Amino acid sequence: MTKLLSTLVVVAVGLVFANNALATHAPPGTKLLGYEASNFPSRILQYDIGNDMFEVSCVPPGSQNGRGIGFDPGGGGFLWYTFVTPAPTFLGDGLIHKTSLPPACAIMGQIPFGDGPGGVDQDDIGALDLDPDNGDLWVAGYHEWPTGTNHQVLYQVNKTSGAILKACWVPDQGGFEEGNDTLAVKKSLPGQPAGTYLLTDGGTSHNTEMLYAADAASATNYTTPAAVPPCTIPVSYDPVVGLTGIDFEETAPFDLIGTDLQFIYDLDGPPFTGIQAV
Repeated sequence: MTKLLSTLVVVAVGLVFANNALATHAPPGTKLLGYEASNFPSRILQYDIGNDMFEVSCVPPGSQNGRGIGFDPGGGGFLWYTFVTPAPTFLGDGLIHKTSLPPACAIMGQIPFGDGPGGVDQDDIGALDLDPDNGDLWVAGYHEWPTGTNHQVLYQVNKTSGAILKACWVPDQGGFEEGNDTLAVKKSLPGQPAGTYLLTDGGTSHNTEMLYAADAASATNYTTPAAVPPCTIPVSYDPVVGLTGIDFEETAPFDLIGTDLQFIYDLDGPPFTGIQAV
């Protein structure tokens, strides 16, 4: 595939397929959506991934520094999204927001994350994705939590109430842009037992990183931040580019699609060593 036009050089921190997108194997008309972090407020960007063309952008209600985006097929399709304040604070609002698809990006409401703004649960929310089995949200805490640990927490969240159902943490990989904006839920991985896996970089810098494949079954019932256990990580991968957003193609060959600061890449299947740029 060819690279995107230079006018589309943006920081797309979220990445999500809509309408059964097939990415690099898709016919023209297949949509790919990203949520940037380079501007204030940040835009949701829509591409035709079948012919490598940008189509439309819009600013969702309340958008600040974009961090997470997830497509939900309910009601004809809409987007969940999260944001934080601009540098240097990168603080969240304790909410998970809903918007219609581009070009409207009309407000559709919001749910609290856990106990909501200002509570015991962290307010700084990063990447998110939907569980293909039960429709719950998997959400990555943006900063380490509790503060002073190296814990990047992954949460299973009821998308109706916002209640945190289960959680586990992966080690914070650090870097100069600490904050977890990379998460994708994957059913099955080659060479691994059957199950659901949560792929995340654990809040690393976008320059180099490892992708952890955390076993979703290792998340336990959530009670307090201090009681969250470590995730079981049976395998990790070293992609050839640093990533700011990831998602998987929805039909075979199930390649990993990722963004860095400028481009969209097809990284092939595990161990994700492809480098075909869109």
